[in-house]
Amino acid sequence: MALPNPPTTPNGSKLFAVTYDAAGTNTAAPAKSVKQTVVNTETLGHMGVGTHKDTDTYAAGDAVVLLAGVNGTDIVPISCETDGDVHIHDGGNSITVDGTVGVSGTVTVGTHAVTQSGTWTVGLTAGGDVDILTIAAGTTTIGATLDAGWDNAGKAVQRGLQQALAGDVAEKTLLAADASNLYNITDVVWQVYSGSTAPSLRRLQFRLGVAGTVFHTVYMSRSADGIVSGSLQFKEPVRSATNQAITVQLDGAGGTSYEYSAMVLAYKSTS
Repeated sequence: MALPNPPTTPNGSKLFAVTYDAAGTNTAAPAKSVKQTVVNTETLGHMGVGTHKDTDTYAAGDAVVLLAGVNGTDIVPISCETDGDVHIHDGGNSITVDGTVGVSGTVTVGTHAVTQSGTWTVGLTAGGDVDILTIAAGTTTIGATLDAGWDNAGKAVQRGLQQALAGDVAEKTLLAADASNLYNITDVVWQVYSGSTAPSLRRLQFRLGVAGTVFHTVYMSRSADGIVSGSLQFKEPVRSATNQAITVQLDGAGGTSYEYSAMVLAYKSTS
């Protein structure tokens, strides 16, 4: 049998409960706000929790129940799984967030591609040692990686090593000048033996350029058989100017059979 017309109010308005009149005739259809079911060959409407059934065609003005979405054409549910993850039913659409997303914990990108729009920036944590700088739109390249303030990612380490024995107080070149690059010094290492008798020297100095600016000084033991050794790692690189060598020198003679060794680690950059 045909489904009946929906009831009306005293002023003639139709009540949309289980069915609605699609074209003002006796042809009735289940309401969009109910789930369809067939009982004894009759299509009926079941008043469930949802307002739409899965894959219903979306029309402007349709009510959409909480935790449902539209993929552009169809209404699709969003499910919260027992593992705590949120899933999109059809599995093929992206989640777009306008504004800032605060994340506490780990962000994991699975096997699916991540498409970038705009510039991504991850800021430096105060007191931290790692900073991932901006990633330009449309690229997969990280601008630079800092380790304790160094922008030396992918750059070869330049190592300069010198040693001197008793009587050698000349300035020694650790790294020769490079006309096209400057040095970014990250570490200095030293060991000095004052000699078997009391020395007259006071210090070992590392310089930017021959007879140039001292950037680190090691003060010596003034007693016989004194050994001073150590190393220093700069939180920010000590930068030379183009054409500057990196040198080291004692400021005077040591005691009998004195000697020292010194090393510097750096990387090159054009600016």
